[in-house]
Amino acid sequence: ALLLVGAVSATGCSGPQQRLDFGGKAVPINVAFGKPPTDRKATPAPGTVLQPVPGGIGVVPFAPGTVPAGPGGAVPVPSAGAALDPCPAQDPFKFPRREATNVVEQDVPEGQFPFRISGSYTQNGKKTRYSQTVYETVKRLASDPAGRTRFSVHDSLLGIAYTATYVVTPPPDPNVPGEIGLESMVEQGGDNASFTPAKPLRLLQTRAEKGVTWTDATSDPLSATSATVSGAITGKVRINACGQPVETWEAQVSQRLISQNQDITSTRTLYFGTGYGGLLVGEHNSFSGTARGDSVSGESTTLINVDPGVR
Repeated sequence: ALLLVGAVSATGCSGPQQRLDFGGKAVPINVAFGKPPTDRKATPAPGTVLQPVPGGIGVVPFAPGTVPAGPGGAVPVPSAGAALDPCPAQDPFKFPRREATNVVEQDVPEGQFPFRISGSYTQNGKKTRYSQTVYETVKRLASDPAGRTRFSVHDSLLGIAYTATYVVTPPPDPNVPGEIGLESMVEQGGDNASFTPAKPLRLLQTRAEKGVTWTDATSDPLSATSATVSGAITGKVRINACGQPVETWEAQVSQRLISQNQDITSTRTLYFGTGYGGLLVGEHNSFSGTARGDSVSGESTTLINVDPGVR
């Protein structure tokens, strides 16, 4: 299965200084997900690393040495340990341009937005650090058959491209909650790995209010993978988008993913800009577990660099 290493801090802006150059080729998703491989040649080659994937959904094998192919050809491979340019401190006299509403009332802003990400992942005691600027391309999608709003976020982490699709469900009445849910996480290129559960995985419950809690569970029959979450909203938080405050709802989410090949638990602090169509503008994540007999863990911080509503 996949696993995210994205995350956010309300104040931190810089990443590790060590330089690491990454190049690699994604290997078949059956190796990472629960579905057994149909071809023994799909087994990871010696030296393959298990690196994290956006969304807190697992880890995937990655064989260093080649450049992965994407939908339009080769995907640029980042310098994984390159230092990030420093961000200015958040100005205490600036105010957020949009309120974090307790329901999503506006469309998500379309465009390409820079995010800062830094962190590390460890496989059987070997730790790898990384930092990079990721450009997330946000696109509105057609509503689903139930009329729910959908949007996609496309980016590339550690040389592999992914597209996440989110669904925004408004509360149908005061007694029934709505949600922002993860509909799918799909690898672009390679073997087009995907986690596509039967129903979206709830990441934020709406109407959002401090103290709101929820639990949710879903599964992907294709990969024989199940996911569970328990979440709680801790309140409104202003994150530092390189000097500009962006108001969000902060949610503490514990997420577990289980397949035949993985059992991984993620602790995620999510920052949703409900005033920006429900866009996830930052996250802090830590994970640990096992994958194909290996011990894996990691942590990361992800934070948007700009106010996504400003053009």
